[in-house]
Amino acid sequence: MTTWLDAQRPWLERARARWTPRTVEPLHLRIWLASPVAYDGRDPLTIEGALQYVVVKREACRETGDHGAGGLWGDLRQPGITPDDVFADCPRGYRVDVPTPIADVTIAGRLIACASIGWPAPYPAHAEGIRWRRKRADVDAYGITKANVSGGWTKALNIPVQTLATPWLDVYVRGDRMLLAELVQDTAFGGLGRDSTRGLGTILGVEIGSDHDDRSLLHRGAPQRVLPLVEDGPFDARRFAPGTWEAREAPTRAPYWVQTDISEYREPVGITRCAAPIVRLGMPIGAP
Repeated sequence: MTTWLDAQRPWLERARARWTPRTVEPLHLRIWLASPVAYDGRDPLTIEGALQYVVVKREACRETGDHGAGGLWGDLRQPGITPDDVFADCPRGYRVDVPTPIADVTIAGRLIACASIGWPAPYPAHAEGIRWRRKRADVDAYGITKANVSGGWTKALNIPVQTLATPWLDVYVRGDRMLLAELVQDTAFGGLGRDSTRGLGTILGVEIGSDHDDRSLLHRGAPQRVLPLVEDGPFDARRFAPGTWEAREAPTRAPYWVQTDISEYREPVGITRCAAPIVRLGMPIGAP
């Protein structure tokens, strides 16, 4: 019997052959935004998830033919198929690493993408805000035929979403310039961050330039992304600049859209104790 992973292997192998970086250099990506982006200061935006989303959309969601396992992946050319749908039947205990043109380093036995968080435009060019989204009961997921949206346990709710209005986000990576230039063309279709399907994080375009300071992981003693806490080597947290980071548990590897059970994915790829960069909004901020 063909397993879920067996059914995904053809497009995963094709993706690794096509999108694994060949020539790595420090790069600066300026992501221009057409709308506010869902933004949580404790969980800053990163680019790897958006790139992986595009890779899955390009490689898996155009896959055709019957793989013999039935289910969704038998024909991914159906209208409306998303990367979420591709991983919907992924069994617990599986962890699929989707390749991107960003290089990786190994820290504490974990693969870490050489990509900083997204740094907003300096104040006063950015502003915090709140958007409200309507959450309605999913009758199919609940196995019911109708729902009372005005009361009871199926009542529709207004959910506040913290947002950040900024003309751009700066991301610093080590990766393949040519492959990134091809892949970012499609990021505008998926948007950036949570609730991108509701109009947040709409991308106008991405500029790619050189980063002469190599700010993908560290810059002037400050972590530029979530890094596992270690006490040796170049990423020794005791050497980080005070006030630029905090210790907390956080995920270290995309795809971030895959819903996982923390208890099952703590080791070695899921949630762990990390040094997370502190982003201070409402004052001059950005990569130093």
